[in-house]
Amino acid sequence: MKRDHLEWAAWTAVAIAMIGLVIFATQLNQPEAGLSTSPLIGQQMPAVDLVALDGRQFASTDQAGEIVVINFWASWCAPCEAEHPDLVAAANTLADDDVTFVGIIYSDQANAASAFLDTWGRGNGAYYVLDPGSRTAIEFGLFGIPETFFVNGEGEIVAVVRGGVSLSLVLNTIEQIQNGETPGVTKTGETFGTRG
Repeated sequence: MKRDHLEWAAWTAVAIAMIGLVIFATQLNQPEAGLSTSPLIGQQMPAVDLVALDGRQFASTDQAGEIVVINFWASWCAPCEAEHPDLVAAANTLADDDVTFVGIIYSDQANAASAFLDTWGRGNGAYYVLDPGSRTAIEFGLFGIPETFFVNGEGEIVAVVRGGVSLSLVLNTIEQIQNGETPGVTKTGETFGTRG
């Protein structure tokens, strides 16, 4: 009986190791990520009217003339945790610059998201909103999380970052938008500009 148990444990360990190797090999063979594209670049931002964890209402129609940074995230997402301090720092840095930060909580519970924010902090004035049924994520054509959309003062999506953002990437992208430039599509850590 003990021998059967040990044999079963050994086969289970081998199976788990094989699954891990297959996952590792598939990731290894993936081509390096290229530029992200979004059919929403150059389009008006989908209408957003959501309730924040603190009870405030965020409505995209109330943001005329402001730059809006929309970040999709979840408490269970490791890359979201990694980028979060930079988003908080960006929101704090730009708090007086007519820039609104909106963290849309994707496929997560309010209590888990609140606990995450209690641990990692909140950006000054940032909205952390629930997305019932992930309707907003669907309207934005969300690929995965984290994903960040930059919207200019006319309500047009002008840049998308798929993957984690850094403070410098956010600040540089906002500066380009403030200067009337169109940053274009971005990928993690880099901005690929098309001057507008």
